[in-house]
Amino acid sequence: MSGRRRSATLAILFGYASLLISLARNILFVPIYLHSIPLAEYGAWLATGGALALILINDFGLSGVVIQKISVNFGAGDLKALGSLAGSALAIGSLMALLLSALSLACVPYLPGLQSLDPFQKHTVVNCFLIAVAANTLGLAATTTMSVIRSLQMAVAAGSIVLAADVANVTVTLLGLLYGNGLYAIAAGMLARSVIMVLAGGIGLAIICSRSVPMTLVFRWRAVRELLGDATRFFFSSIAMKMQSQANVVFVSSILGPSSAAIYSLTIRAHETVMMLISQFNSALVPSVTHLFGSGNLVRFRAVLLRLLLSVAAVAALALSITVILNAGFLHLWLANQHFLGQDLSILMAIAFFISSLGYVAYDALVSQGKFNFVSNVFVFTSLLQLLLLGVFLRFGLWVAPIVSSICALVWGSWFWGKVNVGIRLTSAEARGLFLDLSCLAGVSAATAAGFLVFYPTVNSWWSFIAEGLLSVVVLVFGYLLSSSTIRTIAREEIWMTLRALRPT
Repeated sequence: MSGRRRSATLAILFGYASLLISLARNILFVPIYLHSIPLAEYGAWLATGGALALILINDFGLSGVVIQKISVNFGAGDLKALGSLAGSALAIGSLMALLLSALSLACVPYLPGLQSLDPFQKHTVVNCFLIAVAANTLGLAATTTMSVIRSLQMAVAAGSIVLAADVANVTVTLLGLLYGNGLYAIAAGMLARSVIMVLAGGIGLAIICSRSVPMTLVFRWRAVRELLGDATRFFFSSIAMKMQSQANVVFVSSILGPSSAAIYSLTIRAHETVMMLISQFNSALVPSVTHLFGSGNLVRFRAVLLRLLLSVAAVAALALSITVILNAGFLHLWLANQHFLGQDLSILMAIAFFISSLGYVAYDALVSQGKFNFVSNVFVFTSLLQLLLLGVFLRFGLWVAPIVSSICALVWGSWFWGKVNVGIRLTSAEARGLFLDLSCLAGVSAATAAGFLVFYPTVNSWWSFIAEGLLSVVVLVFGYLLSSSTIRTIAREEIWMTLRALRPT
């Protein structure tokens, strides 16, 4: 168990290091973006070049299948199957990258959101989209390699490669912006990140196979059929997840215009950053949780899952509450309040993301068990529901977008937890206890946020902003610990076990 905990903890630490770099790119650099890039051009990039490149170029669930298959076999000690699964996965990922690149290039004449741009801006967005396609093509091959490395519990190797790639991304982007390259700087940063990941990932996997995990990468049709079978089931799920994450800004751009899309994106930028933190926490734990499931210790798997639910809920509640409290002041100091659409939108988006964070714990549990078909069907249904609701109601205002996100997250999250409960069979007492603990988190968060928004003085400097942030953290943490004995126990035990697992052996 200590090996799995150590791997998961190191993966989280490396993930948070990368997240800090993402914060610089997604928040600290935005004033430079807006100074160097016209608002309409930047909004069109967010809605087309950035969003569609990610939708069109992704592994369509292959990495999730690879992590599940290899982690389960590694946990069960079946080293014979690892080489064929890893080798076949790399071959599939490379071929998929080439095919999806061709598909993306065919979509260039039909990119949405460009009608309001002048010819020069349109040319810039299209060129940057092409660079983004190239970057994500290389990134797709690198993602498959990183999935194999993570599945082998090599958190340090995977984390180091991603961290180096993220540093390169930020460095190239910043230099490009400072030298007046505008939107091209963002696309070039994406390309630099992918190049480093694909090169370092290949070298790292070769070293691991020769020294740490004795396996030979081979291509076998049986493994290909196994991976493609599950990846095909997961195909629509991946598309649906991408659509759910990007649909709001795409619809806002199409219905209300690219400038509205840019302002909407800036208003919820802090919320999205929080979800990056939470998703990093989840994704770092998936290989270890799947490894645990593969070992056959289902009792421990059940206990870890329930503890993970409360841990993720506490992290999400804390982070999103702080976001609601600080968002207006942050945008006031950051962008002189020119791009803030109001507290209502901020609060509604925080609620949507909190519901999603609970649902993703069940999603991770289902993926670790290989229930790809069920996950895919649910996500496809809720994605279509989201598109329908946005298309019908978004014209009434931007506040519709987070409400639609909340509804869809509640639907798929409840569906996922219902399926998980079939396997773990929560007792009535456990269900009541979980509901009470989650209610305590939500209640403390709501009361604290309301108190700060109503009674705390408006921040007028970065020092007062930091002071409000620190005070809100202290109030929230003490509120959570005082309101729930379960959360106090989890916090104490998790800190102790993690410190013990990180001790040098």
